[in-house]
Amino acid sequence: MTPRMVAVRLAGHPITYGALAERVAEIGEQVDASALLYTALMSLLPYDLRTVSPAEDMRVISGAIAWLGRHVEAEAGAEQIAPVRRLRPAG
Repeated sequence: MTPRMVAVRLAGHPITYGALAERVAEIGEQVDASALLYTALMSLLPYDLRTVSPAEDMRVISGAIAWLGRHVEAEAGAEQIAPVRRLRPAG
């Protein structure tokens, strides 16, 4: 079920955990580890959804990375992941 779940939306375009994992695996050997997630997300942003400005594209990607890491505390190891807040459905 997880591979089909939406991990993040880039400019409104849904990116699933499965698609993100596949892209990371594809390019993992080709780029520096510090740039891997940025590169994977940029490659998943459809060309027609890219903005006019590379700086704006990076803002969109940075927002996506912030969303993906929203439960991880700064400079924390995996053992210090913040608890997930449970949201109630609207209505």
